[in-house]
Amino acid sequence: YVGSSSSSQGGQVVASPPVVSGPTSAKRRSARASKTSEKDLVASATDAVLHMLQGVATLLERLGSCPAELLAALWALRGYAREKQCQVESCFQDYLQALWAIDEAWGDPRKRGGRGHPFALLLSWKLGLISYGRGEVKSIDKFADYFRSLTLHHA
Repeated sequence: YVGSSSSSQGGQVVASPPVVSGPTSAKRRSARASKTSEKDLVASATDAVLHMLQGVATLLERLGSCPAELLAALWALRGYAREKQCQVESCFQDYLQALWAIDEAWGDPRKRGGRGHPFALLLSWKLGLISYGRGEVKSIDKFADYFRSLTLHHA
């Protein structure tokens, strides 16, 4: 190695790896520290978002009634935050609740006279991806059919 040192241990010559210094190693250390701090930042921001959404949910409970779209947005945001925390089961449930709320308000696009809501495209796509990851074939077909029906009206 260029710039390496060697030492003798029990009759054997052991070469130590080169000491790399300078901008390249500093950049690597900085990049690793940056990634770690980014993960910590994302985790703390996600926790703050979930805490804020819990406060919004409490306020909505006090209202007594609110538009279905508002509940769907709340559940979708909570699902996205949980998705970022790798809580797949919880995020699936939140996305499913959001799709249910939209379905109740706007109708099922697979049925006669039902148009659905464009936001349901995102939710059915996310639910289909999670189902695909789980290997649930029936769920994949259901959400794919829902997605196709929505694209007929909104694409």
